[in-house]
Amino acid sequence: MFPRRFAQELQKLPAFIPANSSSIDRTPVPAWRPIFTALLLYCHSTGYRLPSFASFKDQVKKAYTDKAHDGKYDGLFGPRMVEKMTERMRVWYESGLAETYLYSCLVFAIEDKSKSRSAGS
Repeated sequence: MFPRRFAQELQKLPAFIPANSSSIDRTPVPAWRPIFTALLLYCHSTGYRLPSFASFKDQVKKAYTDKAHDGKYDGLFGPRMVEKMTERMRVWYESGLAETYLYSCLVFAIEDKSKSRSAGS
């Protein structure tokens, strides 16, 4: 995805509220990045778009409360912890989008550079 298209798709997403880092819970959990990457690839292949925070949040909850974890993380989504876990997921989502934007800029620059080399050859 080109940086310009990334910015266009970002504008289509619902408003995003950044996390309040002081309220983030630090309970160890499985890696979030593969969940974000999988969702990003899914969205890319189904309309060349970016995932919303709501879809990311749903996927994280689905993955962490999967029976494979044997209920270990279910409490993170209970009434007592859901707000803190949501704040944590906001940080992950924001980081994932920022990293994706950086990646698209790097790919764009590398492709641009390789085209300029091939044109001069």
